[in-house]
Amino acid sequence: MKKWQFISIIIIGMIIITSAFFMAGFEVRDKYFRPEPEKVFVEIIIYPPPTPPEIIIETIEVIKEVPIPIVPREFKNMTEIAEFIKDLNIEEFVEPDWDCDDYAYFVWSVAMRDGYFMSFESDYKKGQLHALNSTVVGNKVYFIEPQEGKIWLYGLLD
Repeated sequence: MKKWQFISIIIIGMIIITSAFFMAGFEVRDKYFRPEPEKVFVEIIIYPPPTPPEIIIETIEVIKEVPIPIVPREFKNMTEIAEFIKDLNIEEFVEPDWDCDDYAYFVWSVAMRDGYFMSFESDYKKGQLHALNSTVVGNKVYFIEPQEGKIWLYGLLD
């Protein structure tokens, strides 16, 4: 077998494996990110006036729709990012042993739950690794220091 034949077989195998993972991704997305509305059953006890000789129980079906964003959206501007960070009330959730990665993970998870595009970043400066968040508004990349609530422009994409 010649070298080019071997390389061709490897490339074709990689394409087949990539296609399988790609199709499996669509199946997972359809299964977990497009759920059916949640059904909740509520029991209501109704007492006829004036004195209840017997209890009448009726069960009614309540459909509760839970919107789950499929594709995360960008923040509109830096002001919206600042309001999002301020509205988090991180102080309410802080545990005594939290450090930078706990804060950054918390902010990331709330942003993703609310449908915003945000990422968990690590930064290595002065011999130390530090965790923070980043997000994109238009072509601007902003870094967020969740422990202190600081937001700054990191750079432009274009």
